[in-house]
Amino acid sequence: MDEKTVMIQELGPEHLKAVVQLHQECFAPETNFSTRLGPRFLRASYNFFVKDPKAFGFVALYEGKTVGFICGRLDFFVGALNRYRAPVAALALLGRPRLLFAMDFRKRLVQAVKTFTARRKTEERKSTNATREGPTATLASLGALPDYAHLRVSDRLLSTAESLCRKQQMHFVRASVRRANISSRFLYRKRGYVEDPGTSTDDGVFCYLSLEDEA
Repeated sequence: MDEKTVMIQELGPEHLKAVVQLHQECFAPETNFSTRLGPRFLRASYNFFVKDPKAFGFVALYEGKTVGFICGRLDFFVGALNRYRAPVAALALLGRPRLLFAMDFRKRLVQAVKTFTARRKTEERKSTNATREGPTATLASLGALPDYAHLRVSDRLLSTAESLCRKQQMHFVRASVRRANISSRFLYRKRGYVEDPGTSTDDGVFCYLSLEDEA
């Protein structure tokens, strides 16, 4: 199989069903808050990246199958996404009240709140590593099926997203990844992202890529 057979397309309404299914395959409910809230919440969340004028998204297709996706926003903080998702999450919880009594779900909820708080702190003080000034885009989600790792799907999606951000005159791209996700952290490091311990949490790590270095 040749990686050149992987096609990258802009995320559209026609891709939402496949992206929701892919999210559920890539992110286990035991470790992912959004997965636990169910497919309706996921569809509404990813629809944000189709509708919002500052958002962007891409899907990777191989032989007609969606094998990866990436979403983000041309903004340092994805507060607009959180405001959009809050009522959707509330409706999802109303439809699944037992989730609130599940210990592991409450744990994930606490971790989600910590991540949200960390993002707010990052927004307020930028970074503890000095000199990161300038327009910064945020990657909100990246997923790729492990069976297609040999096609470098994640690399191709990141390259596409970073190129878009560069064209939109962003100076930096930032991403968050679970601390325990060693393979993803390695991928970001390999692409030149630098982890910022000052704005990371016990569960998640924030990392940055300078687009100016490649200008």
